[in-house]
Amino acid sequence: MHTLSGKKLLLFTESYGDINGVSRTTGKIIEYLRSHGVHVVIVAPVSPFHPASTHDQIRVSGYPLPMNPELSVAYPLRLDNIVSKASRRWKALSPFRSVDGDAIRHAIEQEQPDFIYLASPASLGFQILLQLRLLSYFAPQVPVLANFQTDLSTFAELMFTQPVSSLSVWVLRTVQGYLFSHPTVKKVFYPSARVKDYLIRANVQEDKLKLLQRGVDTDLFHPSRSDPAYKASLAGKSGTLVLLSVCRLSPEKGFDFLANVAHALHRAHFPFHLHIVGGNNSPAVVDSIKALFAALPSDVVTFSGLLQGTKLARAYASADVFLHSSISETFGLVVLEAMASGLPVIARDQGGPSGIIAHGESGFLVPPTALDAFVARVIEFGPGGALAGAGAEAMGRTGRRMAERATWDKIGSEVAMELARSLPAAEEGMDVAPPARPRDATFVVMMSSMAVISLIWFGTALVYIFSEVPAAVQKVWGKKWIAAWPHREALESLKTSLNGQRHSQLLSGTDCISDIRP
Repeated sequence: MHTLSGKKLLLFTESYGDINGVSRTTGKIIEYLRSHGVHVVIVAPVSPFHPASTHDQIRVSGYPLPMNPELSVAYPLRLDNIVSKASRRWKALSPFRSVDGDAIRHAIEQEQPDFIYLASPASLGFQILLQLRLLSYFAPQVPVLANFQTDLSTFAELMFTQPVSSLSVWVLRTVQGYLFSHPTVKKVFYPSARVKDYLIRANVQEDKLKLLQRGVDTDLFHPSRSDPAYKASLAGKSGTLVLLSVCRLSPEKGFDFLANVAHALHRAHFPFHLHIVGGNNSPAVVDSIKALFAALPSDVVTFSGLLQGTKLARAYASADVFLHSSISETFGLVVLEAMASGLPVIARDQGGPSGIIAHGESGFLVPPTALDAFVARVIEFGPGGALAGAGAEAMGRTGRRMAERATWDKIGSEVAMELARSLPAAEEGMDVAPPARPRDATFVVMMSSMAVISLIWFGTALVYIFSEVPAAVQKVWGKKWIAAWPHREALESLKTSLNGQRHSQLLSGTDCISDIRP
């Protein structure tokens, strides 16, 4: 097997920094690869936290998502521009500028990385995959590894009603299958059995698929981080069960379900305090989520915003039970962090957590729509419950032992092994077609970029239509019909956020790629 020391890796990710579980996972993999001598250059859209490029990052321009403005949809770009910028950071060849197809061929052949890694490919990763697929007809193929970390199809199901949701899922599955099935893509990492089934239905070759779960920092997330005074400040009085939820404040995270759980517990006069940790740069989205809990007494729910590092670890270890309400997670890193902190976990049985939690041993998995069953599981941990005290502690110890087996070194090693395995085919020579005419290359890039533009604006148009049409109908048919519209509240929140967005503040980076010009 080839050594990775000195190899060049061009890593594209939809988000980078301590933003979410996907970006934290990507960061840990990068740390491992760099510690083994891999020269990694990161390409990611701008964000409020990282608006400009650095010595090891290329920040590309994008439009912030209305409900999650810390994430951006990348604008169309050219791969040869990215490779040229990366080569400067690798201190390789001088950057070039040209508008013809020879420029692209020169970039791929002379300045190319040894590998390309796509973390949770979406608006940025799809562009790169499409250009690589088309350019493979006349340029040497760089081995590509992709990590499927974001379930876009589930987001589409949650956002739209039928038949648009089914159409959206079909389009996404078709596009992903088309891009991932190309020979340039050597491996597609998946985090759970459900994602594997999805990729197989998308016609991705099964021999390309490899399970890659997540690691957890078991030194940071540890039961010893518990702070009795901090817990008392939340619980207020002895006997109150502190329930914890950690995730980004966003509609697709299941906060409507979590709010229903909290209201049911309050009606049952159950002594609890719900601690919600997470943030969102859109005030409209934060307000809409807080409104779901507004009818509860102020001493029952606490929103702490975004916590990181030891403050986050203290919040985990100082709780009694972890509640996971999202059904859109491909893995659910927060579940693993809770288990490492010694908490029993109650989660809806859909998505990544289904493969993490040992039902009845480290926590409970509840059918996704079974609200009463979820509430009943919470009550079991309360005063006089079957799992109060010793039962909860035993579950916490089991979860801790399971988390201790999920180290970041193990995850990084698996990625490194797959990178090394992809090298022989690339280094021993691959079949390369004759060079395309220069105008053909330019046409390829232009058409692929325009395709991405069309998809982005098509999606935006759908959101607008499904937000505005119900309002128009309301004026004609009255409020009775509109009340039945299942996603009206979420889409109104999206619209308000979109109208109030000042996205120009995010596009102030000095080294951002904002168009398809060379």
